[in-house]
Amino acid sequence: MSGSAAVRFRHNVAVPLAGFVGIVALLPLAGTLWYLTPLLLIPLVVMIWGWRSGVDADAEGLTVRALLGSRRLPWHAVTGFNTQGRLVYATLDGDRAVRLPAVTADDVPRLIEAGGQRLDQDDQPGQDDQTDRTDEDGRTDQDDRADRDDQ
Repeated sequence: MSGSAAVRFRHNVAVPLAGFVGIVALLPLAGTLWYLTPLLLIPLVVMIWGWRSGVDADAEGLTVRALLGSRRLPWHAVTGFNTQGRLVYATLDGDRAVRLPAVTADDVPRLIEAGGQRLDQDDQPGQDDQTDRTDEDGRTDQDDRADRDDQ
């Protein structure tokens, strides 16, 4: 495979920042009522999770990072990628799937290129989702949708 650079996918910086704001907001309450001190763990966990979780992709494979651990997936074990809404899953040998945190469908081409592969223009996700096709009567998909809305 080519010597492509590693690519990191992480959650937006707003997630750990929200955890930090939660800690600051709970400090006066936890300082006043000692039995509420364990509540500080909730924003702390959110902050650490938002900072740590994500995916690192390089020429050898993927590293999926979670709150407490990480998992290395070599490229030869990855058979494809599936999307379900905003979530992306790496399909492995044996039809197992691993969720890729912080990776969106738009990030899949960069993920594949980090592994030294190329994605053809015809294979780009969402490429023709917005195009209207014309049928033999000269009507487009948009015309059909407008007719259905009128009914």
